[in-house]
Amino acid sequence: MLDRESASSGGKGPIAGFTGGLAKVVTAPLQVPAGVLRGSVQKNVVYGSTIGMASGVVKGASNIVVGTVQVLKAVIPPNPMELVTRKLAYINAAR
Repeated sequence: MLDRESASSGGKGPIAGFTGGLAKVVTAPLQVPAGVLRGSVQKNVVYGSTIGMASGVVKGASNIVVGTVQVLKAVIPPNPMELVTRKLAYINAAR
């Protein structure tokens, strides 16, 4: 059976997965100006303000989704039934 460290976030651990996902969500709005700037430098200002903005919006939205999933994956235990059986054993032992 896998332990918590190796099961969450590809072996990085739950804290690294949580902070990485949170960083993706927080920095997602910065993808729009970065896309505009990247497109303007590569081609021209018109390309940057249209295609660059669309690309930044898509990258920002995907960072929000991926970051949220990464945070939830780090917060939810890999085997929640183990917690339920421990709690039931504790309750039954107290009776």
